[in-house]
Amino acid sequence: MSVVALLLLALGALAHLPFIIPQMKWMWDSEHYGFFPFAIAAFCWLVWERLKGADVRLGNYFSKRTTCLLIFNVLLLGLATLANSYWIGWVSFLVFLWTAAHILLPPELAKRVRQPFLVLLLIVPLPLGLDTSLVIQMQKLATRQGSLMLDYMGVKHAVSGVTVELPGHKFMIDEACSGIHSLFSAVTAMLVFAVFCRYSVWRTLFTVAQAVLWVLVVNAMRVFVVVYTTFKWRNLGLESGWRHQALGFVCYVVILMLAFSTDQFLRYLIRVRSDESEERSRRTTWRTRVAAWFDKPFSEGLARAAGICFAGVFLLVGGVAAAQSWKSVQNIPADNFAEGLAFQFTEADMPAVVNDWQRVGFKAENRDKGDILGTNSMVWTYQRGGFVAQFSIDGAYPEFHDLNYCYTATGWKLKQSDNIPIGSPIGET
Repeated sequence: MSVVALLLLALGALAHLPFIIPQMKWMWDSEHYGFFPFAIAAFCWLVWERLKGADVRLGNYFSKRTTCLLIFNVLLLGLATLANSYWIGWVSFLVFLWTAAHILLPPELAKRVRQPFLVLLLIVPLPLGLDTSLVIQMQKLATRQGSLMLDYMGVKHAVSGVTVELPGHKFMIDEACSGIHSLFSAVTAMLVFAVFCRYSVWRTLFTVAQAVLWVLVVNAMRVFVVVYTTFKWRNLGLESGWRHQALGFVCYVVILMLAFSTDQFLRYLIRVRSDESEERSRRTTWRTRVAAWFDKPFSEGLARAAGICFAGVFLLVGGVAAAQSWKSVQNIPADNFAEGLAFQFTEADMPAVVNDWQRVGFKAENRDKGDILGTNSMVWTYQRGGFVAQFSIDGAYPEFHDLNYCYTATGWKLKQSDNIPIGSPIGET
């Protein structure tokens, strides 16, 4: 490997650091993407499996393909810097890894590691909260299916979104805001298996789809088991605590067992042609001729000039991103909004009577910092004519938290949502 290629890759990796570190921290704290270290480790293992036994010689394989990839990568990194978007920066970093593979490896070996990169796509969070919306819809479906089983067993209950109510007991399936924890990790595990077996595109899609199906089925059974056991044995405690966590782990293992069993059954019915893609790639078609034209390496002088040029661009954009990140850190206020929030309001801060509604109670709750219901809650209870209503102030949250997802998950419908600008700085009243 030449010094120019090494310099380019080093500066490219450093340029992405202001986005990689915060994004990884966010994913580590996220319930849906906390498995990303497993996905990265699986990716590295699959790449090693694909290159094992090959004559790997890292080089400086600059070509029209790598030039296009580098231009696209620089544009993504620049957009991430302008928008101050960790998500775009994370996507840019994954594109950079794909580009690095084409720079370091000859075209025939770069093709071998193409499929393992599919695993990295699963650690790109869906934008605009689509992942949360997807999980909530799957939760509702699992809850409805669990409700049908409860009806069959004669258990009287009511369902609202992902909330199941028994007389005197209410269950919030995975706390309403949480997702089906096993969804993304189970899909990743089955995708790793499909890539390892060198399945075709359609076979890989089917493997992932049947894993999603088993996630729904097992989580519906989980809803039924938790509610039914509480109905029969009140003190069993499967709805919370270590028993709930143990049940979730058992369900995850069952999901993987069912998914692998389905795959083996399909193997029995249909013979797997793991080398089909390689045979197809060896055929002489117009695609292979175009690919050969794109992969034709530059001359040594042109490759050196291109490497130095893009290294300079990465240095410039990375420097701007680092300065912007440092400025953002310095602008964080010293006051901690979360501390003492529960003590800023008292029962007297809300009127005793509101349109004939009589205030009958108040309570302040303090929870763990990462609790999905907020670190603190202040709840005022009002009553009128036998009806009870509550007004609650909740916060703070470890990150931006759209309560629309929480309320729609429990059966509410959003009528209106407004963004209210705050005129005074954080920490001032």
